[in-house]
Amino acid sequence: MKRKTAVELLYWLLAFPVATVLLLELVLQAASYANQHFSAQDEPASWLTDNLRIVAIGDSNTYGLYLQPLESYPKQLESLWNSSHEKKLEVINLGYPGSNSSRVVANLPEVIQRLQPDIILVMIGTNDEWTAPITAADAVKHQQHWWSALQSHSRVYRLYCLVTTPPAEQVKAEQFDVGMTMRGQEHQHYDAKAGLRENLAFLMQQAPRYDTRIILLSYAADRSYYRLANSILRETVQQQGYKDFIDVTPAFAGLMPPKGEANEYFFNDLHATAKGNALVAQTVLLGLETLLDVRAENTQ
Repeated sequence: MKRKTAVELLYWLLAFPVATVLLLELVLQAASYANQHFSAQDEPASWLTDNLRIVAIGDSNTYGLYLQPLESYPKQLESLWNSSHEKKLEVINLGYPGSNSSRVVANLPEVIQRLQPDIILVMIGTNDEWTAPITAADAVKHQQHWWSALQSHSRVYRLYCLVTTPPAEQVKAEQFDVGMTMRGQEHQHYDAKAGLRENLAFLMQQAPRYDTRIILLSYAADRSYYRLANSILRETVQQQGYKDFIDVTPAFAGLMPPKGEANEYFFNDLHATAKGNALVAQTVLLGLETLLDVRAENTQ
């Protein structure tokens, strides 16, 4: 009799928390469904947070090389959006000099799981021609386990992440696997163009798996490695029929300086100046309004 009582007690000790988690998951999923399908709001409401959270991933062009942090396009985008929209935006800048597309692929699951963004902006590709791919990207592409899928869709897990995620201002790119590795002898036969196409296509194909929208951006500059990366991105977007794409480059038509020179929009190595980043931010803002079907509400 005592043995039976002990077994029953153990059963309830195990069953009660499991049932509680499942019930909470059901309630949160139902609330999310109702919010998405019956809410009168046009814009996608952030789940259990007041702000729309965006993570910007990329290389030195996202990082804001030569600039103050607030002059980078992600932070200028945040400022522009918040001055003209009731729904506020917080943008986490995870750009880092030298990053390439394989690092974006490798970091994607951790970025989504740890930061739970509504949107990820990706501007990448110009470093693929001279930096080494990392093997962690292959692991991500070939090891999509049930646990990863559960993390992507579980509302209870997302609630846990939201509770434990640090404020946006405390998140730094260095907390992830960023940086660069120069191409070595072992990579002499690596096809960088094919690698970039594969990584971009992977990002596009994986986007539907997550509650996070992955929006790809072209570069402002359109010369040398930038032109090559932009061309590969546009080709891949067309081949995949991918809709979440903002073509930044046309906004800079006629604004490129002569080769080796600088102007008010570009430094002589074609990184955008603060004014150039402001134009990137404005172009991305207009693109987001179109993709999210929202309009400015507090335009001065």
